[in-house]
Amino acid sequence: MSRPKKFILAGVAIVVLIFIAYLVIKSFGDSATPTPPADNGDGGVLPPGQAGVEPSQPEEKLVLSRLSDDNVSVFDFWIDPETNEIYYITIDGIVRAAKTGPDLDISTNVVSALNRVSLSPDGKQLLGAFGDPKSPNWGIFDVFDQVWRPLPATIINAAWENGDDLIVVVEDSGDFVLASTEVSAVISAGNGSFQYETLIQDFRLRDVVINISSKDSLLIAERPASFYAGRLWKLNLKTLELSLLFSPANGALVSWDSSDELLFRYTAPDKFAIYNEQLKSVYPVLFTTVPWKCDAAGIVYCFVPQEFPPGLGSTQLPDDYLQRRFFTIDNLYQISESVGDTELILRSGTGSNIDPLDAKNLRVSGDTLYFINRYDDGLYRLILQ
Repeated sequence: MSRPKKFILAGVAIVVLIFIAYLVIKSFGDSATPTPPADNGDGGVLPPGQAGVEPSQPEEKLVLSRLSDDNVSVFDFWIDPETNEIYYITIDGIVRAAKTGPDLDISTNVVSALNRVSLSPDGKQLLGAFGDPKSPNWGIFDVFDQVWRPLPATIINAAWENGDDLIVVVEDSGDFVLASTEVSAVISAGNGSFQYETLIQDFRLRDVVINISSKDSLLIAERPASFYAGRLWKLNLKTLELSLLFSPANGALVSWDSSDELLFRYTAPDKFAIYNEQLKSVYPVLFTTVPWKCDAAGIVYCFVPQEFPPGLGSTQLPDDYLQRRFFTIDNLYQISESVGDTELILRSGTGSNIDPLDAKNLRVSGDTLYFINRYDDGLYRLILQ
């Protein structure tokens, strides 16, 4: 056989072998490659059963607007229960009324290192903690007088009992006392002593957050940390019986909805549940989020991160999120309290006409949702038409 014919046959054989190898590799690859999870357009995985589902109402029918002035960082806000007016407090303690156009200054007194505020049940006063979160100073802002009044330095923790009374932890002669006291008594005391009713003489729980959960119960929650199994207790204020509500869990976060009827609970890294007043799980939840992204008013609304926990390697939850080491891109879901159906309402970020939202402090009022967007610390309103 001549040399050219040999080269031609060898070339044909090589081409055939390459083609056969391609078919084998393609067949193997098709059978071995897993089906990727449903993507929502921004790298996040949708909750089970929601892959590819479009929002239940077109986004153009959702009216989203910023209420707070531009370049103003909102710490928290509240809705006046009588007038439905919206007020907010900035990170430096300035109180403003959210208005169309420039917002109205209610108080321009600056408060340094604000770390917690809570509205009284009657909506007339704001309890605030500032300074070192582990040993803060406390003050009360009167919505009508529009001034901050400091509380005695011996108060190291406080929560509303009702519109006229506080539950406080008082340092008294080296002891720490859990007590009930009148608001008027602590305000008039200035930085002096005041009258109180002792509930627990030797109260040893220090680094905790206290909140009234019902008329006769106090919730006591240890501060969350990824490395510590925090506990949550309920103290019956009538019998003074202290009971552990959940088994200790790392990174536990809890909060009640606006009506104090549902408890939202997150535990690291990816567990989220909703409980009723009897602490029974009310229905299955198909997503993971954190409590302050949820609220309820007949329907449960939750802003849900498209990816949580994030794929960032050695992320410590909830520590890294609380310390703003990363942000989330949230979608909005609703859950029917009657049947427990989960429904996608809104998407933000890529694939949506809405800029990324990382929502916190969600409040529901009728068909309107209010929240703070962590990306710009602005106060926003979403009207569900």
